[in-house]
Amino acid sequence: MTQTETAAKKTAAAKVKAGSVASEAPEQKKAKPAAKKKSGQAFPFTAIVGQEEMKLSLILNIIDPRIGGVLVMGHRGTGKSTTVRALAEVLPLIERVKDDTYNRTPDQYLEGEDAKKGRKAIDPLTIKTEKIPVPVVDLPLGATEDRVCGTIDIEQALTGR
Repeated sequence: MTQTETAAKKTAAAKVKAGSVASEAPEQKKAKPAAKKKSGQAFPFTAIVGQEEMKLSLILNIIDPRIGGVLVMGHRGTGKSTTVRALAEVLPLIERVKDDTYNRTPDQYLEGEDAKKGRKAIDPLTIKTEKIPVPVVDLPLGATEDRVCGTIDIEQALTGR
């Protein structure tokens, strides 16, 4: 008998044995392994060697967001995503209205919600806030503004609803 045949017989015997055990205790369910948690720590920004122009452009964009963003290009494995994630870890936490999709500050939230018709005024003291890390968004090179931000609802714009 070859090793393959022996292994096949052992596997078949184990399946039969497992089937008989399962039939004896049908209430028991197999526990799923716990999902692995991410470490939550990026590579330190100060430890990134080289890529000085990329690091400078990212820092300048943080200082003055009117620059409009940074397009980071390079060969695979040059640390593009690592550098951006490392910079995001260095930044201070941002304050936003709790569970707000758009990460608005309380002032921005009040300004946006007050503009809606037919709503009663929101008391600024009742707004709950939370501090979150700066979100990092990875976009593919071909991403267009309408696919990232969405477009207007033509029907709503024409009918005025």
